[in-house]
Amino acid sequence: TITPARQLRGDRQTGSLEPGKDADFVLWTGHPLSTYTRAEQTWIDGRCYFDHNRDQELRREVAALRERLIQAALPDRRKSMSGGDGDDKKKPDGSGDGPTSGFARMLLHRAIHHALEHQAPYGDGRDRHTCSSASF
Repeated sequence: TITPARQLRGDRQTGSLEPGKDADFVLWTGHPLSTYTRAEQTWIDGRCYFDHNRDQELRREVAALRERLIQAALPDRRKSMSGGDGDDKKKPDGSGDGPTSGFARMLLHRAIHHALEHQAPYGDGRDRHTCSSASF
């Protein structure tokens, strides 16, 4: 990309990966226009915003957490589908034995906290990222 940057007289700011230059880039597993290629990493302003390996880890964590939530809610669901035995009524303090009680509520709280903690940093208001036609 240095040749087009030179032709447009923008090679001091863009066109190659060097310290001090503007560069957003993606690492691909093959040719970027191939349907068999996937993005391995995406970098914006010197920060990694997507990493395929990290994404796979997070997907496994979410699947495990989802399974734990389902398993925690199953007994309550089975009880409500079978008509219950009257134990699922609200207690005087307003709590009940629903799918968001006890362990399931704790897991749901952790899932929300984890999701908020690990959301993508791009666009969170702390970073200043500008895109211009000169950087492409």
